[in-house]
Amino acid sequence: AAHAGWRGAVGGILENTIESMRSLGAQRRHITAVVGPCIGQDNYEVGPEFHEQFRSVDADYDVFFKHHEETKNPHFNLSGFAVSRLEKIGIQKALSLPFCTYENTTQFFSYRRNTHKSVADYGRQISAIVIN
Repeated sequence: AAHAGWRGAVGGILENTIESMRSLGAQRRHITAVVGPCIGQDNYEVGPEFHEQFRSVDADYDVFFKHHEETKNPHFNLSGFAVSRLEKIGIQKALSLPFCTYENTTQFFSYRRNTHKSVADYGRQISAIVIN
């Protein structure tokens, strides 16, 4: 299991995790990567400097941003970005679960959501992997 927010994803956490798995004997063709629940693009509004930071790494990263009609600010597709990075390094089974942690208030905690609502705490989450 690996956690990759936007900094980790752009910084190579996904690639490094796959390489660590390969060093232990995993083969790319046998790896299924699943991006778990995270904030969805409709709710992941970012500033222009965030967008520009990605463009400075690779102009092709523009496809992971869409501009909101009301605010004109870009919205980032974190799960799409992560899946794309995994596919780029040869993971053929890479997918994303369709759960937005920001909008799903009953199942997920969200630091961003609670900050926007001025809630003092945001809770905690844990994930696990099982190997049979």
